[in-house]
Amino acid sequence: MQKIMAVIEMSIVFIRAVIIYIAVIIALRVMGKRQIGEMTPHELVITILVSQVAVIPLQDNAMPLANMIIPILIFVSLEIIVSALSMKSIGFRNIIQGKPIFVIKNGKLDEKQLRRLRITIDDLMDAVREKGFFDLSEVQDAVVETNGTVSVLAKAKDSPVTPSQLHLEVDEKSTAVPVVTDGKPVAEYFGENKIKNSEIELLVTQSGKQITDIMLLTIDDNGKINVIEKRGKYMKRLWFSAVFILAALSLCAFEQFYVYKDCKEIITHIDTAIDETDLAAKKEKCAAIEDEWEDFDRLATYITDHAILHSAEISIGTLNDLNDLNEEDTNEALIEAKSEIEQVYDHSRINLSNIL
Repeated sequence: MQKIMAVIEMSIVFIRAVIIYIAVIIALRVMGKRQIGEMTPHELVITILVSQVAVIPLQDNAMPLANMIIPILIFVSLEIIVSALSMKSIGFRNIIQGKPIFVIKNGKLDEKQLRRLRITIDDLMDAVREKGFFDLSEVQDAVVETNGTVSVLAKAKDSPVTPSQLHLEVDEKSTAVPVVTDGKPVAEYFGENKIKNSEIELLVTQSGKQITDIMLLTIDDNGKINVIEKRGKYMKRLWFSAVFILAALSLCAFEQFYVYKDCKEIITHIDTAIDETDLAAKKEKCAAIEDEWEDFDRLATYITDHAILHSAEISIGTLNDLNDLNEEDTNEALIEAKSEIEQVYDHSRINLSNIL
């Protein structure tokens, strides 16, 4: 018998693991394709939270899968909302993601920015070597991106097939600076490099586009302008997140309504049974209460902690054995069952103590 129970337990763990795996994969796919090293801080936080929440039902088979699915829906919705707001609001994006910062500009190392970012010269050298440069004198610009990676622009004379080798005079390379993103002017993109709004308006006019139709407008030190027009809208992602949040809230509301309604009814019937003076009628009411509990338990097992339900089920089950008991013992059993059902109700309520 113990071997059979062990096999059943392992089968449950296996099935739950498959369901959780599929749920997490879907959540990560909805959030978008990103490598770990390319994640912004809020994306990394959401990914860690999703993975931690997914582990809980595997550690405790008594925990309903709904307790994993609802938080994951909320986390994914928050990530989509934050991403959509970041696309729409430059100020919000800067708060959440930060800004790219020059640590080398025009071949000069900016020690102030290195200290601000808490990057050592060894860290910078490592990042530059990963880009194929083993001497800082070959670097024209180096930018620490919002995800922590370092982008490097080589000096023109040190680039492959360099014009200097061909004895040609060329304009020095420069980093293109975004001045319009998602239809919004960007006066300050790289830290302290500021552009006047009047200059941005002039560049937009030169591009021949309306600023609201521009996805990205950049300009480099040589005056070269590049414009990318908008091709779509981001409201679709917000609708997805709204659906996810609505689904999560609906599940929470359904659990609250279902548990509250049925538990209150069962508790009321227990009180009626306790007040009943006729022992035969009292025992009939106990049988009816047990039937009510079985109906409630069929759905509650999917949304409520199994351990608490099991404890209440044991107390309700004792009502079956009341045929040989007197009125006092029957009332004690009813009071104990009432206490257990109240715990089920209290555990499912949304209040400060349960949240904390």
